Amino acid sequence: MIIEQGNIRVAVLADEVMALAGREVTVTLVPAKPAARPGVRRASVEFHRRVGGLPQRAMLGGTMTWSGGDALRVEVLTCGRIELDAAPSYAGALGRPLVPGLPAEFGAAVTAGLLAEADQAGTMVVDRAAYDPVESSIVAFRAAAVLLAAVLLGSDSGTAIRARLETFR
Repeated sequence: MIIEQGNIRVAVLADEVMALAGREVTVTLVPAKPAARPGVRRASVEFHRRVGGLPQRAMLGGTMTWSGGDALRVEVLTCGRIELDAAPSYAGALGRPLVPGLPAEFGAAVTAGLLAEADQAGTMVVDRAAYDPVESSIVAFRAAAVLLAAVLLGSDSGTAIRARLETFR
């Protein structure tokens, strides 16, 4: 599903994205409210915002596993530094190929975006990602993380995305 609202396009990807985020793991543990939802949910989102002469791009994917506990564990996998000369091998859903991986400089922004949205107990893992060496940014990855959390936690991806896009204007 592709949603376009103003200068922002978001793809909610149904198939499992094969762009691995990396191997380095950062773990954050915060208090959360118990969740009665069983099971695991996987989702991926690709974010593109047209802003002036330099668009913003990011792709994230991961899982949410609910628990009856009182904490949310967030795991973000990263791949090291941005590779400016890396060949994009992830086709991208929004018309531009991206480089697989989540550069470490975007990891804190992803964690912040997830925590801004998520409040249910369980484990949220970001294990898929892709970036553009020039057009990706902390802002783009934080926005993609907010959208990913909304899709993972919501019952209707389209409604969850549209509601969050209003806050990015």
